[in-house]
Amino acid sequence: HDLSGVIARIKLRVVPLYRVQQTDRRMPIRDMLEQLPELIAAHDSVELYWFPFNRDMWIRTVDRTLAPRTFHGHGFWFKAQNFLQNGWLVIFSKLVMRFAPALTPMLLKLGMRMLPYRTRVLDLPESHHYHHWIEMMPAGCLEVGFKVDPDLANVRRAWETTERLVEEYAARGLYPLNLTLNVRFIGSSSALLTPAYGEGMTCYVEIMWMGRPNGWAELSSELCREWLKEPGALPHWSKEFEHVEDVIPIMRANLGDRRARFLAALEQSGIDPKGNFFNALTRRVLVDNDSPLPGDEPPVSH
Repeated sequence: HDLSGVIARIKLRVVPLYRVQQTDRRMPIRDMLEQLPELIAAHDSVELYWFPFNRDMWIRTVDRTLAPRTFHGHGFWFKAQNFLQNGWLVIFSKLVMRFAPALTPMLLKLGMRMLPYRTRVLDLPESHHYHHWIEMMPAGCLEVGFKVDPDLANVRRAWETTERLVEEYAARGLYPLNLTLNVRFIGSSSALLTPAYGEGMTCYVEIMWMGRPNGWAELSSELCREWLKEPGALPHWSKEFEHVEDVIPIMRANLGDRRARFLAALEQSGIDPKGNFFNALTRRVLVDNDSPLPGDEPPVSH
């Protein structure tokens, strides 16, 4: 084919760069839960961060603006600070986990106090990518998404379950959630395998932990199973969840007929007739154990 003709048919969608007003503040958790519907309605983006054992929540709101920038980029000193902070955190967290895990609540409270709370106007990429050298700080991460109730009751339940389990494990001398809980909200999607499928707002709730502290597998599994009780809830596909007890049958139940619809659409499309793009996880979730994928060799009988 004529290359110029192919190029002429390509449609490029350019997303314009725009500025946002980013505000970070602390708020008592109970006040935040009461005001959350109004916060979401009033802002383009709302993210919540909780460091366990704190009574306040870090709230970040982001809104488009035409105001001039008050922030002009993450320079050398900012990146050097991130480097030192991440290096210190990795080394110190390992020492605490090994020798003094009971210090975890105190350190998380200190971390909450050290955060900067301010309002800035900056380009959108600087708002999203504000942490450098993050690869120095390997962390575990589990995340679940579900459709939000009209009054956000299930969002409050997700938070209350997390707080309850953190306290129960701490009473046993275990501090597996040693980083943060993050909550964010997105819109709807037409993708069949996402928890955002269908109309309505979607909540993603995520926990992160440094290293492999005692009790991490048990707490994350128990918490994930509680979050997955919401109708249509699913784990974030790229995060850790394979260790969660009975997660595959739960995911299949919550997907409902969307699993069969996806497989039928995939077969009809002819895109992957031999199942080359399935991996072990997607095979377990999407394909019945006794149903081979297209292209699978039949078992050899002896």
